[in-house]
Amino acid sequence: MTEKVAIGEAIKRARKRLKKTADEVAAEMNVSRSRVYQWEAQEYVFPKNLPRLSATLKISMRRLKALNRQPRV
Repeated sequence: MTEKVAIGEAIKRARKRLKKTADEVAAEMNVSRSRVYQWEAQEYVFPKNLPRLSATLKISMRRLKALNRQPRV
């Protein structure tokens, strides 16, 4: 059975699998390092960021969308 993880954990695992630092991911995506760390700590990432995350971290859009949970109000 596949373990269900939050999107932030999937982002962190993918970054480490690719042996990239948060600085490297941030530079590729034209965002700050702190933004990368924020995504890694979240259960939700704004959908506009998913295509770039998918390409940079080699995670399918389908998987990212499935892991992306809407924030609770």
